[in-house]
Amino acid sequence: MPARRVIVQVEIGVYLMIASLAIFFIGGLAAFLIVRNQTPNLPAGSGEFPAGLWVSTAFLIAGSVSIQKALSAVKRERQLAFRRWLVAAGVLGTLFLISQSLSLWQLLEIHWQVLGKTRIWGFLFLLILLHAIHFLFGLGALLMVIYHGLRGRFDHEFYSNVKLVAVYWHFLDAVWLAMLATFLFTT
Repeated sequence: MPARRVIVQVEIGVYLMIASLAIFFIGGLAAFLIVRNQTPNLPAGSGEFPAGLWVSTAFLIAGSVSIQKALSAVKRERQLAFRRWLVAAGVLGTLFLISQSLSLWQLLEIHWQVLGKTRIWGFLFLLILLHAIHFLFGLGALLMVIYHGLRGRFDHEFYSNVKLVAVYWHFLDAVWLAMLATFLFTT
């Protein structure tokens, strides 16, 4: 059973990485709240929350549903459904990154317009950028899973990589929703 032990060790490593990233993002949100508290009233004309962030949120959640459906399909040995859901998750993840990039550009423009009045938009930009970078790594892992999934590498007995990518995606969902709620209620 050495192969099973390696899989368990990898799973533990991924869960420890997720725990450390959770601490990192909690610290980032705490820092954002501290900076936000130092600016009790945002100046008039300090910018609007980019609407594209709602679009990217929809892509992220839809991708999360897709990866979960793919995981469920592979566990039940439904290979065609598994592959379709995997590809859908990859497309939705790519659309998430594109829409996030456009929203980040808007945030950066707002930041430069109101730089003398507040730095809150720059901080918001930084946190969203860090989330997007972590998502980019997750998308890379998903693309590897798609590559191997399309070649028949996963089945009802061997699907741990699919499970770990799904867990990471769901973690990034939770982080994004927590960040979005924090931003909405404080900006």
